[in-house]
Amino acid sequence: MTSFELECLSYANRCFRKLFEPRLTVSLPLHSDFGLKKGVFITLKHKGDLRGCIGCIESDLPLKHQIPNMVAAAAFDDPRFSSVESEEWCDINLSITILDPMLPFHFDDFIIGRHGLFVKNSRTSGLLLPQVAVEQGWDLHSFIMHVFEKAHMSAAEGAESDLYMFAASELHSN
Repeated sequence: MTSFELECLSYANRCFRKLFEPRLTVSLPLHSDFGLKKGVFITLKHKGDLRGCIGCIESDLPLKHQIPNMVAAAAFDDPRFSSVESEEWCDINLSITILDPMLPFHFDDFIIGRHGLFVKNSRTSGLLLPQVAVEQGWDLHSFIMHVFEKAHMSAAEGAESDLYMFAASELHSN
């Protein structure tokens, strides 16, 4: 990992810890890349099971402000899960995924594990991070089918939708 990636993961973990230890002081990171406005997703796993995953595709805020926002949202606002409780937070592993800008999907340029997918139309949208395809053992065709499924799109809607790809870096503690 680069020094920025190490600092990014450390910062996200300190922000998560602060949610449950309010007296903890979390200094703003110093690396200049924390001033970049990029999409970021926070994934929480409890004993290997998904416990929360929230993020933003693009941001008007620099990473130094968006990371704490997404950490709190993953812990308390993922509608699929109850809020993380004070008794369980120390058993949760956090990963952070930093997104590069969206690009129109190109089959020949897509690499499983490096690129994620985002689909949208006038009614709905769906996103899958690159690591999901790897974790599920999907090929590109399956990955595309699942991003449309996540967006709750019918086959007819899929034909009228825009499909994007994005590179992303997932950072996690071992």
